[in-house]
Amino acid sequence: MKIEHISIIFLMFISSCGINDPEEKAWGYFPLSVGNEWNYKIQNNPESDYVSTWRVNSITKISGKEYFEIIKENNLNSYKDTSYFRIDGSKLVELIITNNNQNFETTFADFSVGDDSSFKYRFFNVTLKKKDKNSITLFYDAPQMVDEENSITFEKNKGITLFYSDAWGIGEYLFDYQIETQ
Repeated sequence: MKIEHISIIFLMFISSCGINDPEEKAWGYFPLSVGNEWNYKIQNNPESDYVSTWRVNSITKISGKEYFEIIKENNLNSYKDTSYFRIDGSKLVELIITNNNQNFETTFADFSVGDDSSFKYRFFNVTLKKKDKNSITLFYDAPQMVDEENSITFEKNKGITLFYSDAWGIGEYLFDYQIETQ
């Protein structure tokens, strides 16, 4: 009887610590705070000056929901893109803004995905490629398109650490970052 009470108290303590809290999982794998920044270089090309930067610029409200506005740019041309993300439980949700105002949300990453499950991101089927205690790699496959197989690795308390084209054998890796975690 005493062991059962201790077990129940231990389980209550563990569940109150947020260890199994899905929102904590999503924040842990992709920490979103204004000012956070991730810098990427091309993999296997040390001579390249290319640097791609993702920066959390602000929090903005769109259609009643708060999103983190992320500015994506690189140093070699005038490329600049804006994306909007929010956390919904264990999911990292992206708002896609279209030219004809037919905006929609799609799951960019689901950190609770298991070996036998999948989810959709735009036209990609997404499955779990690899998971350990500190990282998760998701595999994005567009079966209707040739050579559109990609992997994205998320690392706890860092964010995205690798974008990799499985079809082309090249990617961008995280070489510098500045983040505030919650």
